[in-house]
Amino acid sequence: MSATSALVPALDPAALAAGLASLETRLADVARPRPDDVAAARAAAERVLERDAREVARAGIEAGRWIDLQQVAHRVALAARDGGDPAAQRRALRIGVEGMRFLLERIAERELLGDDRPAREIAAWLEDALAVSQSEKAELLGVSLRTYQRWLAGEAAPSGEDERRLRLLARLVLDVRGLLGGPGVAGWLRDPDRALGGRSPLEIVAEGDPRRLARLLELSGAARAGAGG
Repeated sequence: MSATSALVPALDPAALAAGLASLETRLADVARPRPDDVAAARAAAERVLERDAREVARAGIEAGRWIDLQQVAHRVALAARDGGDPAAQRRALRIGVEGMRFLLERIAERELLGDDRPAREIAAWLEDALAVSQSEKAELLGVSLRTYQRWLAGEAAPSGEDERRLRLLARLVLDVRGLLGGPGVAGWLRDPDRALGGRSPLEIVAEGDPRRLARLLELSGAARAGAGG
């Protein structure tokens, strides 16, 4: 069992995000929220709010990310209890539900890239997440196109240096894609950065120096925060 799903058996971030996506669509299509949709929004918010800091820490979820989620969930819970203007309530619920869904999807994605995940699954995630050609992804990973395609087909699995590079690259993509988009991520990975001593992120990944890697992950984390992820 992974860390996040171990938080509480009934709380599956990916499943809860999917349910919120459906609720978000329903709220966008009506002038006033239906009672069952209000109840669904309140129930989703309560599932988040009832978790305490110790549970979140044991699950390995970033504290700041969970605090952001609980703040949004609190606003959703307040909106669900508001019996005033139906249009204002619908708008508040829709915005809050969208925010909860986004943050839960980011938590679920981080779980997908955990150290316990097989490298083949990381490669499959990267294939879907990075909107550039397979040949460009292979180049970023420092392998041949055929090798990359064999990973995706399950004919081979990344190992050793290839796996280390794959996992690092996937984490960087997760951090910055919300801010830069697919082609922008590829350019960012290649471009020298003064904050990295004039080296590019790809060069830092290839060198593997722990201090420079820590600085790179600090920068990518700041980009994620700036994108609201």
